[in-house]
Parts: sequence; C-alpha cells; structure tokens
Amino acid sequence: MLIRDYIAPGKAYLVFRDYVLPPVAGHEHSATAATFAAAANRIGKYQRVADALFLNQASWARTGKVWEVVAAVLTPEEQKKVQALAKDPTVVAEVQRDTETGKRAGLQRTPSVGVNYKNQHQMWDQWNFPDNPLFFGYLRELLKK
Repeated sequence: MLIRDYIAPGKAYLVFRDYVLPPVAGHEHSATAATFAAAANRIGKYQRVADALFLNQASWARTGKVWEVVAAVLTPEEQKKVQALAKDPTVVAEVQRDTETGKRAGLQRTPSVGVNYKNQHQMWDQWNFPDNPLFFGYLRELLKK
C-alpha cells in the first residue's frame, strides 16, 4: 500500500537502512545477514537476498547458517561476488553507519519507519502494515501541506 499509493506515483521516497539489533538471543547473526544483503545490493541482487533472508529468518537466526540462505538465491558467479563484497570494508562500514544512524534516531525495534518532512523527523516503530490508518492519515496530512 505504501509503495503503491505513495512511492510509485512519486509522492514520497522510500530509503531502506539496515539496523542491526544488539547480538542478543535471536539476533546474534543479524549483522552477518545485513552485510550479505548490503553486498548483494552492490550487484543488483538486494531484493532477492533480502526476501530470502526474511522468509528464512527463523532458521538462520537459530542456526547461524546465513550464507546457505543467501547462496541458495544466487548463481555461483553472484555468490563469489557477494562473498568478496561482504568482506569489503566499505560494505561493512555502510551497515555500521546505518546502525549508528538508527541509534541516534532513538530506534528501539525493527521494523521502524522514519518520516522526514521539512527538516522534521517522526519515528514510527509500531506500525502494522499493510493497514495502519494512523500512519497513512499522517502521510496524507503531510502531503496536503
């Protein structure tokens, strides 16, 4: 709904940022997953890898077998590129920078949405997509201005 009604028609922009949760129970491997996703983005395979990671999160979060999930959706050539990029300091720094940005914004949980409008920032961290009337009402009011 957000993409269909606001992003696709050019009324708003969507910027995705990784926010790696602290390595507590269930999140010990989230930094690895985020790094593989960021590396996949560099070769144009972000969505495929991100979808696989979210779909299989219960498994890799428990077992730590993040690479197996990523590799399953990539060709052997893409796998080599992603593995190399996941070790690239600029990719690792990108994930770290996104996480630090989230911490400064006061992020407490994921998923969260931050709305920036005329130098004002509003965090939404308890949104229930695809249907949150309060969030979409807020967007409609901003776009009337």
